Amino acid sequence: MRYRRAIVPTVVGIVVLTAVAFGPLVSSVSLASEPTTVITNEGALTVESVTFPTEATVSPASYGAANAYLEVPPATVRFDSITGNPTLVYELHIEQLDYSFSSSHFLDAGEHGPTYDATIASMSVDESRLEKRRYPGVLTVGVRNSTGLRVAASQNITVRVTE
Repeated sequence: MRYRRAIVPTVVGIVVLTAVAFGPLVSSVSLASEPTTVITNEGALTVESVTFPTEATVSPASYGAANAYLEVPPATVRFDSITGNPTLVYELHIEQLDYSFSSSHFLDAGEHGPTYDATIASMSVDESRLEKRRYPGVLTVGVRNSTGLRVAASQNITVRVTE
């Protein structure tokens, strides 16, 4: 029975000691994690060439779902030079469906070198909007840095709807 009376003061003591040890009174000890790096888009990227895929595909979802999935193959980007931390943007625009899909690739000059495969994750589209078997689309690779977005290359492609 005596040990039950000792539990409450022990727990209160642990909480108070933790609050004092890691609170604002003791600045050298902290339980907080280190701040994460902020993506600044500071840097420069000169694109030598881009090899785009010739088509993207829209395939029906499994088990009769009302969505279909758009698959866009990667574009291979060859750099002439890269400094700092620029952002590479890969985008597909399908005007007839009023769809735009894009992905941002945060590059680091120390980790990426002369080529990079830019990708767009598989995206869900409303299957009821698909009335044709083919749609024209435009793929674009751009570079975003502290001064804005600059288009490096673009190409027309076919978006094929499969059964």
